[in-house]
Amino acid sequence: QGELHPDVMAITDHILRIPSLRERKEDLHEYIRLLIGIYNSRFGKQVVGVRDEVFHYLLHYEWRENMAELKRIVKELVRTAQGYYIEENQLHLLPEHNEIVANKEPLINLHGTLNEIEKEIIGYVLKEENMNQTKAAERLGINRSTLWRKLNEK
Repeated sequence: QGELHPDVMAITDHILRIPSLRERKEDLHEYIRLLIGIYNSRFGKQVVGVRDEVFHYLLHYEWRENMAELKRIVKELVRTAQGYYIEENQLHLLPEHNEIVANKEPLINLHGTLNEIEKEIIGYVLKEENMNQTKAAERLGINRSTLWRKLNEK
């Protein structure tokens, strides 16, 4: 029997085609979650997830080596994690970082007035903090009443 394509698996008389990671990016979050669990055990970590910025990078990555590449990247990110989340500042440790950054879209539009940019930043932080105004204000270094005022400015 001839060699099968690496994304095809023969099971008895049936052939099962396994699509590449590039074709099933909607599954990426679950794969990352599974791998974090595996590498938490291996490295004695308690990582619970990745920050949105990191996931954005990984979602737009090419994944030329499919799952082998994903495993290698998540392994390194979990190994170097300092807290409960894989942070954006860890990406510089990866050789693939330059390619990931090249595909990154800006998170905040800087082509507006200072007030518009400030509102966009506040909205982004609120979203990251699950709309918790107290946590968002704390992270922004302002008190909650200032945040409330800024949210209600026209």
